[in-house]
Amino acid sequence: MAKFKISKIVDIFLCLFLLQGCSNQVRNNMNVIEKGKNYEIEQSDDLSRYKFTLFSDDGSIYWEEISYKLPDIEQLNDLLKISISGGTYADQVRYFDPINKQLSRYFQNPYLEYENLVVYYEEDKLIIQDIFDTTKYYKSFDREISYSEPPQECIIINNGKNLEITYRKDYESPYITEILDL
Repeated sequence: MAKFKISKIVDIFLCLFLLQGCSNQVRNNMNVIEKGKNYEIEQSDDLSRYKFTLFSDDGSIYWEEISYKLPDIEQLNDLLKISISGGTYADQVRYFDPINKQLSRYFQNPYLEYENLVVYYEEDKLIIQDIFDTTKYYKSFDREISYSEPPQECIIINNGKNLEITYRKDYESPYITEILDL
């Protein structure tokens, strides 16, 4: 019988706690702090949260997300690049195509965007892929690249046929420059 009463007390406490959280969310209004053609960023009254909304070209809401960090949204040709910083060299980036209504997954610290390709490093692989669909383009190269120091240079050359990248394996190693076929 005592377990039943304790269980009920815990349930009541959780309900009250959740209701208190809901009422806090209602009291914390969101105010628009930045607006573009295909996006809007809002900040809560208590300055603790940000909500960004992505709009397709027809004006309809495509995606909404809450973040505790202020997102940086920039226009890249027809795409939006949404970056949320996690500190020194720890950006989470995703891309949005408002015309075709496509939203990419998050990429950590992408090195380069070129047309519909993104270049990034993950699990000891330098990866070049289509931003939205790896079945359209995906290529990886086994490489040791320092996580703490981004490549000194990462550019597309020869009319999109090659990637030139200059990087270090670690902070003390010399720079390595490679030209990779796309």
